[in-house]
Amino acid sequence: MTLRLIIIVMAFTFHNSIGSLEAIILSEWSATFIGIFNVVIVLCGLVCRYLLEFGEVSNTYNFTIFNVSFQAIALAMVSTVVCVLERKKN
Repeated sequence: MTLRLIIIVMAFTFHNSIGSLEAIILSEWSATFIGIFNVVIVLCGLVCRYLLEFGEVSNTYNFTIFNVSFQAIALAMVSTVVCVLERKKN
């Protein structure tokens, strides 16, 4: 339980940092394009993780429709919201 909580906190912290960097680097992009960009990045990461764990039993419960959609939406939203808020702050 504790390890899972640490992983979740670190994932959100990482995507928070990504959102801050996007606010600086992608300052000319609209929030919609940044959101789509973040979803694509998260999905590419999930595909790479799937290929890394291909054939393992853990894929059957790690990559359910609910888990993949939750990760894609939640992690992409964190980066996008942080990016938009950082832009408004500056």
